[in-house]
Amino acid sequence: MLGPLHCGRWLMAPRSAFAPGIWDCDLVQDWLDATLELLCGGGWHGVLPLRPLPAPDASRVKAYRKHAREGTLAPVLLWWVSFLDGWLLLDGHDRAAAALAEGMQPACVELVRVPDDADWRATASAPDHASPWPG
Repeated sequence: MLGPLHCGRWLMAPRSAFAPGIWDCDLVQDWLDATLELLCGGGWHGVLPLRPLPAPDASRVKAYRKHAREGTLAPVLLWWVSFLDGWLLLDGHDRAAAALAEGMQPACVELVRVPDDADWRATASAPDHASPWPG
């Protein structure tokens, strides 16, 4: 499996639809002592933070909670890891904790590898390649 540090094209896309329980019962909160129930008939499908989520009363989380209430909280970055059958929380641990403390699901952006990398490279290296992006 090729991860986000692998050379290639990656897309960050909004993700709002999840299976029930992703951000409550399937969120790993007892970090480092967690056991992922991967053989439960259909997979785990939870969220595994790369570090423990901070407490709801931590100073950064308290500042982000205000943004969560106002609807201005930046999204967290998730990456689906097929062998875990779940999501890795790559960035936004404090923002996730703030949204959860306010009783809401964090806004999410999903990191996805874009297929057809060889075709993209051939097109990008062509001398008459015009960028689709303005500027």
